[in-house]
Amino acid sequence: MNMSPSPEHTARLASLGSHLRDLRQQSSLRRLAESTGVSKPTLIAAERGGDLQLSTLLRLLQAHGRLAEFDRFVATLAVGEHQIGEPA
Repeated sequence: MNMSPSPEHTARLASLGSHLRDLRQQSSLRRLAESTGVSKPTLIAAERGGDLQLSTLLRLLQAHGRLAEFDRFVATLAVGEHQIGEPA
């Protein structure tokens, strides 16, 4: 079942898209698509606030040298005594 994002998530996706567009700066969509393996239509949709897969976001963050910030964010998501991604 494919559900549309809530209005709150839509606003967050729009903000994320704006940040992704800012990160790209003067680089072309073609160049970013080639370096990440993400299609131009997917890049355009992401920059316009479209829903995107986590793997796509990770590729884009890596291309922009921002993957460490994502890793720090994930590390803050503690579940009990374990961090997400660590074996229980």
